[in-house]
Amino acid sequence: MIKMGARCKIGNLKILGKGEITLGDDVDIGENVVINVSQHLDIGDRSHIGDFFKIEGRDIKIGKEFHSGRLCGVGGGSCHEKLSSLRI
Repeated sequence: MIKMGARCKIGNLKILGKGEITLGDDVDIGENVVINVSQHLDIGDRSHIGDFFKIEGRDIKIGKEFHSGRLCGVGGGSCHEKLSSLRI
C-alpha cells in the first residue's frame, strides 16, 4: 500500500515487496525505479529519487530533501534480515 502526500510525482515504478510505503509532500520518483521493501519505506518531504534507482530492505527511512542520482540504489545484501533497518 502507498500513502502519498500532496503534489507527489511518480514515474514508472516497480514494487516487489509487500511493505507499506509512505511518501511525504512534493516527493518526485523518477522512471524505472524499483522498490523491494518487506516492512516499511518512508520517504520525506521534497525528496527526489532519480531514474533507475533501486531501494531494497526491511525498514527504510529516507529523510527530508534527499536527492539521488540515477542508476544507483540503497540497501541490498543482508538488508532483509529480521533486525535490519536503514536511516538516510
